[in-house]
Amino acid sequence: MITASYRFYAELNEFLPVFLRQRRFRLLQCQGSTVMEIIELLNIPHTEVDLVLVNGEPADFSCMVQADDWISVYPLFSAIDISPLNRIKRA
Repeated sequence: MITASYRFYAELNEFLPVFLRQRRFRLLQCQGSTVMEIIELLNIPHTEVDLVLVNGEPADFSCMVQADDWISVYPLFSAIDISPLNRIKRA
């Protein structure tokens, strides 16, 4: 088992329990979990996610979470072009 820190932004907080909203929280998880697995475990639809940063660097859903990682998850952006940063592939 490992522990990593998570922070979800803007409307993604609506999917989280109240006590986890608008704050960074630590989560104990199985080693080898991907970013997408954790997002889905927290009942956040991955289709609502536009940008994931792991330790401040852009990452995709297949990124394996490591011990003590800091993961920031952002919703779909409409007013800002993040395409140079975005690693998430849309169908």
